[in-house]
Amino acid sequence: MIMLVVDDARLNLHVAEDLLHKLYPESRVLLCQNPLDQLLTERVDDEIALGPRNWKVFDAGAHERTLSAADLVGLRARAPLSLSAGQQQRTALAATLALAPRVLILDEPTLGQDWAHLERLMALVADLNARGSAVVLITHDHDLAARYARRTLHLRDGRLAAAPPAPETAT
Repeated sequence: MIMLVVDDARLNLHVAEDLLHKLYPESRVLLCQNPLDQLLTERVDDEIALGPRNWKVFDAGAHERTLSAADLVGLRARAPLSLSAGQQQRTALAATLALAPRVLILDEPTLGQDWAHLERLMALVADLNARGSAVVLITHDHDLAARYARRTLHLRDGRLAAAPPAPETAT
């Protein structure tokens, strides 16, 4: 997992998206910082199923596991816009993870999460990463980056400020 640690608010997601498109031309999914930018349906259950149904890859078992892992089973019939900010963020993240994309770009996905939900969500992201998806997480949280990232890139004033050497891979 790569994390972009942003020391100011000037990161242009289009720059990150352009770079990732060059590195990973296959499917990419973006989770926006504000979940309201992505919540489209009338029920949490439908929100998480929307992408897989549109891509014709819906699997009822995977759907139930996603709801459970994101702690949304009890909220499945609720309107996403009636949820707390943390619940909305979990709904948007679960909908994103339900697509199992090859590249996942997360912009501040821990917004509004208490520690227990933060750990639960990061476990979901780490699992997706372990199954072969590239994950780019954009955050201001240096502690989060230190705990979960294999590699961090620090941006300041919209430019790369620090990038430790990439870990060596076996060939």
